[in-house]
Amino acid sequence: MSKKKMSFSTLLVGGLLLALALYFIFFGLKILSLKSQEAEVREVNAKLTKEKENLETELNNISSKDYMERLARKDLKLVKANELIFILPEFRKFTNEEDVKEGQ
Repeated sequence: MSKKKMSFSTLLVGGLLLALALYFIFFGLKILSLKSQEAEVREVNAKLTKEKENLETELNNISSKDYMERLARKDLKLVKANELIFILPEFRKFTNEEDVKEGQ
């Protein structure tokens, strides 16, 4: 074999090996990226599944008289005819002396 043929075949094999190495590196990085995205999607899916379960529970309870009464008391601030309501001032925590002077 001549030196030109040998160097050409060596160059060709080297080029093919380099192309193959770059191919595997590129797709290896792509796989890592996709695995990262998969983990994020699984996390979001878990949160949405939990929210769905909570909403299904709420939907099942919504027809319950106790649940509707609790919601009316909490959200609408409704009371029964014979009940008294005590409205307490909000607790405010002072952070420094200026806030204490302003609060007095």
